[in-house]
Amino acid sequence: MLEPICAMFATVRANDYLTPNYGGIMALVNCKECQHSISDNAEECSACGAPTKLKAMKSGSILAMFTLAFTLVAICMPMFLAQALIPLAGLLSIATLFKRRFIIGAVCLALSAVGMSAVAQKQAELQKGLDQLKNIGK
Repeated sequence: MLEPICAMFATVRANDYLTPNYGGIMALVNCKECQHSISDNAEECSACGAPTKLKAMKSGSILAMFTLAFTLVAICMPMFLAQALIPLAGLLSIATLFKRRFIIGAVCLALSAVGMSAVAQKQAELQKGLDQLKNIGK
C-alpha cells in the first residue's frame, strides 16, 4: 500500500533536480515555429533555435535599462553633445515602447522632449547673443 506513495515521492524528487531552478515546476510548451515541445524556462527552441517569450522579455528589459541610462546621460551632457544625443535617446525611447516597456519608454520620451526644448531654448539664447554682438560691431 505504501509503495505507490513512495514511488510518487521518488518521482517528484527526481524531477525537482531536473528543472533549471531546482524545485520549481517546469511546464512544457510548444515552439511557435516548429511545434516541438520545449521547457517554458528555455530562451530558445532546442530543435529550431527560435527565440521564446522569455528571451524577448529579457531583451526588452535590457533595452529599457539602457534607454533610461542613455537618456539621463544625454540630458546631463553639455549642449554641443546633447544636440546629438537627445534625439538618439528619443529614438531609443520609441524602440523601448515597441518592446512593450511602456512606463520606461514613456518616461524616457518625456525626458527627451524636455531635453530637446532646453537645447532649443539655449540655442535661441545663443543666437540672440550673437545678434547683439553683430549689432555692436555696426
